[in-house]
Order: sequence, then structure tokens, then C-alpha cells
Amino acid sequence: MLDIAISSFGSSGPVNLQGVISSRLLASGPRLSRQCLPVDPFPHIIIDNFFEAETAKSITRDISALRDRDYRVSFRSLAQRKLQLGNIPGSAAGIYPIYDTLMGPEFTRFIEEVSGYSGLQGDRQFTGAGLHRYRNGGFSEIHLDSNRHPFDVSLHHRVNLLIFLNPGWDSRWGGELVLWSSVNGRPDRPAAIIEPTYNRAVIFNVTARAWHSVNRIKCPREAARNSVAIYFFSRIGVEGDEEPRSVIWHSTRGLTRQALFEVSNRLITKAKPHARYFRWLRPNKFDGVESR
Repeated sequence: MLDIAISSFGSSGPVNLQGVISSRLLASGPRLSRQCLPVDPFPHIIIDNFFEAETAKSITRDISALRDRDYRVSFRSLAQRKLQLGNIPGSAAGIYPIYDTLMGPEFTRFIEEVSGYSGLQGDRQFTGAGLHRYRNGGFSEIHLDSNRHPFDVSLHHRVNLLIFLNPGWDSRWGGELVLWSSVNGRPDRPAAIIEPTYNRAVIFNVTARAWHSVNRIKCPREAARNSVAIYFFSRIGVEGDEEPRSVIWHSTRGLTRQALFEVSNRLITKAKPHARYFRWLRPNKFDGVESR
């Protein structure tokens, strides 16, 4: 068990994986794969007590020390309201070795075993991943993640790893990760509702039916829903792969909201591969939070 603060490692390189997660978890890859792949509404697995206890405490302390303005991107729109920090080496250097370890070859092999995908690599540019923070009123509407890396379309987005670090989280505060079943390519109903319990990890495959959302949060002002996020990509194509596309948004909260998403989804899809010139059309807009 790790008995020193994560911040003391600096950012020189990965730490010992057995000090981060239990060796029993690493050995359980084949068993977890048998649970993950056939599950509804799409392949996913929930792992409680993911980090070793002292590791979880250390990462939680470092995250709690970050101010909202340390998060470089703030989404405030019809689609979502959250903060994201992608510059982990620069702004959260104390916990970067943990990310480095979880993107290293040993843990990546574990993710390959669980997910069934091969040739995976963690996204060290943290495009969309890194640290996520939702304050009171935060949410994410129903969506499919983009299926390619935004800077390299030969990289297929295959797997998401989320670890919730919210000690004392009250279930009345919401913030559940919701996995949706789908009918004819559209989200139909909530099929799995996952509370952001402290030190709980969720691994799910990014597929053409992996619709998911985050329920609106109703927590005290001083509280926040924090999570570590790592996205895994692969250059190996598989049967059923779609053409490159951006995030697709959907809503069950009113026809007007859904109509706006439909228009935005179609425009961004049609604008590929020039979507970067049309970002003002997206439902996600950078709200002007400045880097320090």
C-alpha cells in the first residue's frame, strides 16, 4: 500500500502500479471481461475501491486543492455544465505520475483484457479527458463521444475510464452516470444508473450505441463531483466502425432542446473535416475562462 502523498512523487515518471491499484484487480482482467462484454446496454464494468486506499486519499487531496479557475475549460451550454482540466502535467503535476502509470503498458493490457480491444494507448494529450469537475447545477446531456481522436483520425476512440473521487457524496445530490439503451440508433431509456461513489471506477466501451449522460447535480456550494478520466484509443479497425464523427448530443427534455441538438449535430457532421472552423455552432462553447 502506498504510504506517501502522491504530490511527493513529482512528475518524473510512472509509479509502481501495485502501489496504485491492487494486484488482485490486475489479475482479474479475464473475469471482468466476461462480465463486461455481454452486459446491457453496452459493454461496461463497475469497480469499487479501485485505487489503494492511501492513493485515493492522496489524489483526492490534490484535486481538492485545485481551484475552479485552475480548470482551463468551462462548458456552460444547453449540452453540459462542467469544468475540465486537460493540462495535467502543467496544472496537476503532483498526480500526473498516476495518469502516467494508468496509461502505461501493464495497466493498458488490463484495459485490453477487460474491453476486448487490442492495440490500445492512453491519450496523453487529454483531449476531453483529465480531470472533470461538476458544481451545483452541473450536468451532461445524453451523448455519444466522438469516435476518433480530434488530432489524428486514424486513432479510434475505444474505451473510457472514469474514477469518482467524492468522499461523503450524498445520493440525494444526484450526479449519477447514466448509461442509456438505444432503439434505432437513438437513446431510449436509462438502463444503468451509477452513483459517483468515492473510489468507484467505471470502464465502458465507446461504441455507436454507448449513449451516456450525467444527471443534474444538487450539491452544497462547497461540494463538487470530481472524477479522473482517461480515454484509450487504437489504430486497429474493427467490424462496425463508423466514419469519423464528432460528439452527438440528444435530449429527452423537450422538443426545442432536441431540435437544437439535431441541427448542431447535422451541421458539424456535414462540416467534417473542417469542423474546427464551425465550433461556434456547437452546443459546447468555451465560456471565456482564461488560463493563468
